[in-house]
Amino acid sequence: MVLSSVLMRPTTIRARLRGLVNGLAIAVACSAATFSSGANAANTAANTPVNKTVNTAADTGAEASADSAALGLEATIASGSDGGSAVAHCGAQSPLAVQVLGSGGPELTDGAASSGYLIWLEGESVLLVDVGPGTALRFEQAGGDYNALRGILFSHLHVDHSAALPAFVKGGFFNGRQADLPIFGPTGNALLPATSVFLQRLFGENGVYPYLADNLDPPSESGSYQLRATDVDVSGEGVTEFALASGIAVSAVSVPHGPLPALAWRVDLAGRSIVFSGDTSNRGNPLAALAQDADLLVMHNAVPETASGAAHRLHMRPSEIGRVAAAGEVGQLLISHRMERVLTAEVDVLREIRAVYKGKLSIAEDLGCYPVE
Repeated sequence: MVLSSVLMRPTTIRARLRGLVNGLAIAVACSAATFSSGANAANTAANTPVNKTVNTAADTGAEASADSAALGLEATIASGSDGGSAVAHCGAQSPLAVQVLGSGGPELTDGAASSGYLIWLEGESVLLVDVGPGTALRFEQAGGDYNALRGILFSHLHVDHSAALPAFVKGGFFNGRQADLPIFGPTGNALLPATSVFLQRLFGENGVYPYLADNLDPPSESGSYQLRATDVDVSGEGVTEFALASGIAVSAVSVPHGPLPALAWRVDLAGRSIVFSGDTSNRGNPLAALAQDADLLVMHNAVPETASGAAHRLHMRPSEIGRVAAAGEVGQLLISHRMERVLTAEVDVLREIRAVYKGKLSIAEDLGCYPVE
């Protein structure tokens, strides 16, 4: 099987790691592992195949190749993330899929857009989960249709998960959206506002963008679509369920992210389930309530196994990611929100996960497409 490699990002560390990941993929292929091909089908559908092929282990590093058989990395490698290639929408690959709009964190040097995910159902872009900086451009590159969105889910309101919202809201005007847009997110505290307050501070008459106030006020002569905020209580421990749209149910649970209000989300649709951990240390194991038997579990890996102090209070160690995936018997694990402190320790991170979790494992890349089967 011939795999297309990602066009290199202009970040030195990502370029080095691309060689590492390609080396891992080749070695697993040689050991007859099963692969999923990421966004390659999207390139084929667009009639714009990426011509660069994965290099041999000799070209990409013998050490990575030697480690890969034990790590069992799936070759779900995205393509076209330079923004210069035409990328067919992910929905062409599978009736249900997740496309990564942003696989990075808040850094300016990680070579990726910040957190964001797009769910495709029967060829339609139906749901956004987080919209960090860079995700509006990725949405366009992915072929997303703003008018088709049934809602937006926020895990929390850190900048790297929410800052692109004004770009989506304003862009929706030019797309001619008519249907109101539900937006779900956590209640607030002294450090971050509740989701409804967040929208008011952005788009209200006294907000940052008062010229977009028609999107919050009752329907007016402008005919603007309305943003409908739902604040999900983070004070409890149970799962909160919502019927988002016909055939789409979403569930949330409060998760610890230091002192910040945060949620993990589960989306059930088309007889499948997708879980997004968001940023969390998972202290107290709240993810267990959502992750059980998930077909795809998207976990954020922002710290290495050696993390301690504030970093560990905010984020899961790799071993915890593996433990949650294994205990939940998930069908596929996708690692995302990768910051430089884990990019420099990729093999060690994957080893910690693989010590516990033996199922399908993929590393997220911007515009990577992951069918849910």
